[in-house]
Amino acid sequence: MKAEYKARVFKKSSGTWDELVAKSPHVSLLQTWAFGEAKQASGGWSVERIVLSDNNQNPVAAVQVMVKTKFLKWIGMAWVNRGPLFLQQDPPTDTQIDLALGALRQFYNCDRGLYLRVAPIYHTGSEITGYSLTNTLGWASAYIDLTRDEAEIRQSLNGKWRNALVRAERSGISLLNGSSPEVFDHFLDGHQRHLSVMGEQAGLASVFLKNLQQDLPTERKLYCFTASIDGDYLGGVAIIRYGDTAEYLAGHNMSGGRSINAGQLLLWAAIITMKNLCYIRFDLGGMDDVHTPKGILRFKQRVGGKPYRLPNELESGSGLINWLIRQQIERKRNI
Repeated sequence: MKAEYKARVFKKSSGTWDELVAKSPHVSLLQTWAFGEAKQASGGWSVERIVLSDNNQNPVAAVQVMVKTKFLKWIGMAWVNRGPLFLQQDPPTDTQIDLALGALRQFYNCDRGLYLRVAPIYHTGSEITGYSLTNTLGWASAYIDLTRDEAEIRQSLNGKWRNALVRAERSGISLLNGSSPEVFDHFLDGHQRHLSVMGEQAGLASVFLKNLQQDLPTERKLYCFTASIDGDYLGGVAIIRYGDTAEYLAGHNMSGGRSINAGQLLLWAAIITMKNLCYIRFDLGGMDDVHTPKGILRFKQRVGGKPYRLPNELESGSGLINWLIRQQIERKRNI
């Protein structure tokens, strides 16, 4: 029998989905139930969850897909971000990657006529039937190994960053942290003030963060940190947790916070708190030479994480449709 994977819609509960994708060593926020629900509630997209099974009906991979039936007036789009997730600890073979991507193409592009865009975790390095490799670079970030001693993590900080942290530690800044509604609301209020000054493009939309927090299970609510001095709000960060990873999701600094290095103190407190909560990786939440603002990129680079980049995005559709949607995607990403 010819090997092939079949796509079927997942119809069970949120906890069952998150347990399933947690089997993958590469689970990310974008493939969790809460992210899909929050994205859907924020408008524009609907979420579909797919399990890919082999000829023996064994689940091989899982993927959360965002769908827009009218991405353009008459063209629908299915968008896979950092998937599919293979439900095994060993890296998938080239054959497994081809079969998984082939099943997604059959389900979305061939059967439903949707343009399919995939930002994969893995790529075979060769041509995949029905797909074109785009020039859009994959997600880039860096992570910190939290299994190391705190002293070793601190020593890996860039000297200038570490000196700024020392000054912040001596400045009398007060930190508030936790996953309670009160701390989240304090962070969100500061985040909205930041967006009102810097513009909506300066961070994740507040409505998305609210929806995400609402859909996260109690034990994985956003863990927030806020900084103030003499009653003046300086800034905050929000950390998302999934699997064995904690990730910097959102952050902001007021002008007063920047002048006394509140950002360094907030991020360092987040890193060490997540280490003490027994997470083993801290993802710095995006470090791209092109798309990350230069100041933020430099700030994160000096934390001493290990950089990584995922493969370029893939697309599947007719030539004209590919071109039209590609132009739309690139235009929106450059706004």
